[in-house]
Order: sequence, then structure tokens, then C-alpha cells
Amino acid sequence: LYFLLTGRAPFPDGTAIEKLIKHQIDAPPPIQALRREVPTEVARVVAGMMAKKPADRFPTAAVVAELIAPLAVYPRGSRRVAVRVRPVQG
Repeated sequence: LYFLLTGRAPFPDGTAIEKLIKHQIDAPPPIQALRREVPTEVARVVAGMMAKKPADRFPTAAVVAELIAPLAVYPRGSRRVAVRVRPVQG
């Protein structure tokens, strides 16, 4: 999702090992630093998905789907795509 919104990987430079280390230690550049027009709510969801500590991430993809579905924006005149999100149990 980060790549989809920014057009680049969170850590594009360095060797494969350097990138792995950056993924473990460094925070990626904020999405809105690269694309100001990305809504804050979307940036928050992506940041939550990329949190370093597992306890800070969303517990399931279903939770992410529930959070992101209301944020979908369709261009005027386009047909909406049906999205089915099952309620999270728990």
C-alpha cells in the first residue's frame, strides 16, 4: 500500500541487507512527505500497518479493510466497486 500510494518502496536505497536492517529499525518516510494529497486517515492506516512492533500493528487484514473501506474515493461519474467486509469478531 505504501508503494501504491507513493510510487516507491519505503527504503529504496542500499543493498538487500541494508534494506532489511532499515525495515527492522528505521521508520519509513511519512507518506504525506512524498504525496501531500494523501488523506491523513489513509496515512495513519498505512503507518499502523508498518509499525515496527507487532503489538502496534492491526491484528488482522479484516481490521485494515474495515478502516480503509470508508476512505475509498471514486472520481465523479465512475462506478463504485462493491467491497464486502465481514465484521471482525472478537
